[in-house]
Amino acid sequence: SSPNNKSAASTAFPEHEPVTPVKIEDLYQEPPQSSKAHDLIWLFFCFIGIMASFVCYGLLLEYTTSGGRKLHELSFLFVTSGLYN
Repeated sequence: SSPNNKSAASTAFPEHEPVTPVKIEDLYQEPPQSSKAHDLIWLFFCFIGIMASFVCYGLLLEYTTSGGRKLHELSFLFVTSGLYN
């Protein structure tokens, strides 16, 4: 066989390729520190999302238990969700 007809395995993994060593400390670096304002924005965003899901769940539950007729006791829903704040 000619040298131009190398198998795929021999071209994919050459035996004499130089390898650069890697320090384990370089692989486990500390993540960059984020700002406190950025963390507070994400906390507020998650809090609003959780509270909105509580309110939507309460509205859906109220609508379901009333037989689909109306949303009564809506003020009770907002008072109880306000207590979670």
